[in-house]
Amino acid sequence: MVEDLEASVKDPATYTVGDCVEDWLAKGLKGLDDDTVGNYGSLARKHVIPLLGKAKLADLRADDVDEWLDGLSGTLSTRSLRLVHAILKRAIRQAQARDMIMRNVAELVKTPRARPEGRAGLSPLSRPGPCWKRPSHLDCTPTSWSAC
Repeated sequence: MVEDLEASVKDPATYTVGDCVEDWLAKGLKGLDDDTVGNYGSLARKHVIPLLGKAKLADLRADDVDEWLDGLSGTLSTRSLRLVHAILKRAIRQAQARDMIMRNVAELVKTPRARPEGRAGLSPLSRPGPCWKRPSHLDCTPTSWSAC
């Protein structure tokens, strides 16, 4: 029993971002709707853990988080970027509460906006063009977007 207990004790020196996020998914979502829990889990397992999960939490820097978010900004919407960033911030905040880390570097980073040129499924209003640059363009209506 002592060996089992010692095996479950986590060492802050070897605690990874993946461990941190998995712990948050297991313990930090109590009381939330099942759909919300599923959404957070899906986003975490697709965009956070595979890309940052192997890094030791103690070694994670704000520049790492910036680069990670910038890399996702061409494929995710601004809303999804905010969600994956929030997942990381909340997971690290929980690790702080459990004395696994002193500082939450994810809190020091601003979430970028999605890059429309990198996303295929955006609506015409989201794409750069004359209407986007000049919202008061009188000839631009939903039926004439292709002409803009």
